[in-house]
Amino acid sequence: MRPYQERAMNNIFIEGKARSGLIVLPCGAGKTLVGILVTAKIKRNTIIICDIDLAVQQWKKEILRWCEIDKRRVITVRGKEKDPWD
Repeated sequence: MRPYQERAMNNIFIEGKARSGLIVLPCGAGKTLVGILVTAKIKRNTIIICDIDLAVQQWKKEILRWCEIDKRRVITVRGKEKDPWD
């Protein structure tokens, strides 16, 4: 983790508890990785909302890359259509 990513992650937690889920970093600064690390730390089911299909697929790919999770547990939904790969 880069120092600015660590600061962004630490800003989410106050006294060890997640207080805010808003991650603000510029393009290419690792928001996806920070989000995945936060999700892994809180150990809860998580909903990630994206505005474009490319971002949906990026999140799924990176979650499967960095986490030891059964790929069937990472479900994507676009509009009224469920991911055909799930």
